[in-house]
Amino acid sequence: MIDGHQGIEPSAATTAAGVDHVRLAYDYIDAGEFDAYSSLLDENMQLRGLGPEPAHGRGDVVRSVQELAGPPGWHELYKIIASGECVVAIGRYVPAEATSDVEFADAFVLSEDGLLLSQRRFRYLPGPAKP
Repeated sequence: MIDGHQGIEPSAATTAAGVDHVRLAYDYIDAGEFDAYSSLLDENMQLRGLGPEPAHGRGDVVRSVQELAGPPGWHELYKIIASGECVVAIGRYVPAEATSDVEFADAFVLSEDGLLLSQRRFRYLPGPAKP
């Protein structure tokens, strides 16, 4: 059970569709296509770890992602791991105008029909510099 949701184990086809939806989500966000991004989300989508507050519901999640989109850049995915209703994307966000990127792992839970039901972001934070 994740974020108060206990799902039924999805089929392999549903998991594969969910992996495609995760890949498309990053592409749509990078292109600023938030209506297309919205189409990948379950109406009860939950988002944690991107901003200071969690977002609940498709509309709230889309608004939060739009506000956090910031300067143009792109997500580079290193690996996507999927099992049943869970998908984890590991990668980095590279801002177009900045010199440093942000490494992340996003954990997604899929709805029964392969839409994105929840996302939680974990960021890599480098330790203090050694003297």
